[in-house]
Amino acid sequence: MHNNLTDIAQIKQLRSEFRPLLIGLYWPSLPWGNEQLSSSVSFDSTSVSSLESLIEQYAHRIADTETSRQALKTIFQAAMEDIAPDYMPLEVRQAYEVLNHESGLGNDGEGAAPGSDRLSFDPEGIFEAAKAEPVDFGQFNLNGILMPLRVLSFWKMKDRARQFSETGALRSMVKMILPHSEH
Repeated sequence: MHNNLTDIAQIKQLRSEFRPLLIGLYWPSLPWGNEQLSSSVSFDSTSVSSLESLIEQYAHRIADTETSRQALKTIFQAAMEDIAPDYMPLEVRQAYEVLNHESGLGNDGEGAAPGSDRLSFDPEGIFEAAKAEPVDFGQFNLNGILMPLRVLSFWKMKDRARQFSETGALRSMVKMILPHSEH
């Protein structure tokens, strides 16, 4: 943006006092929900603290409700039993549908607001497509039965970025630029 010298020159012709200001905002999210989980996460079925930790982490990312926590518990327990089953169990598909509903995300298709610019959420279709990807049994990742969670996390982060840019980012920039004026 700072290299648009022609545009800057045109503005300066109209307003000689014009001084461009470029502000960059960094949104700390990874593409397609490529979250890194700590090495302390265990899929040992006896590890209650790891299960609760995962539920907490993803409840905060997607939907922090008791209903979503129960759905996450169903999903993670199924993953602990089999991270790459041949088919998605019905209770897991239903849990994903509940989690999607709890997320409050829209599905208005291309051209809609970020976060709502997706088609309908199809956890089983996402799972089937992910089966073509290799599963790493040596390290916890969000492939296999957890791929729909990865996709849902991506859309939720995209929606949060939109909300931040439409609300908090603007207020923060105005306060930074005009600290003593009314906002």
